[in-house]
Amino acid sequence: MTSQWNPAPYRRRRPRRVWTKTEQMGYDKPRCTVASMRALGCEPLRLPEFAADVVHQMRTQGFMLTSIDIPRPVSYEDADYRWRYRGGTTLGQFVAAHPTGSYLLFTPGHAMALVDGTLTDTARGTGRRRMDMAYAVAAPARTDLANPAGQAAREARKAKGAGGRKRLHALTDSQLAAECLGLRRQFPTASRNTLMEYACWVREVSMTRTRWAEAWEATDPDVA
Repeated sequence: MTSQWNPAPYRRRRPRRVWTKTEQMGYDKPRCTVASMRALGCEPLRLPEFAADVVHQMRTQGFMLTSIDIPRPVSYEDADYRWRYRGGTTLGQFVAAHPTGSYLLFTPGHAMALVDGTLTDTARGTGRRRMDMAYAVAAPARTDLANPAGQAAREARKAKGAGGRKRLHALTDSQLAAECLGLRRQFPTASRNTLMEYACWVREVSMTRTRWAEAWEATDPDVA
């Protein structure tokens, strides 16, 4: 007697979707992490996929994130071998308790932003979702006049972020040292990393961090 063939275990899996560059940065269909950062006034430098990356990018750009101590949900497995959650703080409770201020909220596998009682949420969920983490967000102070090189580098990186740098200039060591010296004299209060970002995105110089560090150590703007 021949056994019947069961095709269920042999079904072909759907191919993994390849995100385009504009989709990755959230211009076609905003992802939850990108939409949350933009609602808080922060433009992502790259596609943030995890909560830690969102927090890191916002702190890198000068935002002050303060962790809020909230009761965490407890997960358990029911009789049908499905994961359940109990306890903790729900999204509706947190929104009702914080009518003012800016907050970065995380539920398991999802990110949201709460600004003065307005919730930015890309998912179709309810207020019964349990909170995983929450951060109070303070926007950075405007330092455009104090740090013009950093502001110009951020604007150039934002404008060229989707397509990258187009016209790269390869310089020799002596040319790179002259470029570094000129930028140090033009922006005397800027740091080494800030001027490196300016040279990469505004001047479109092709280099590595090691070469820029060597050029920085070899130049002195106070020496004529």
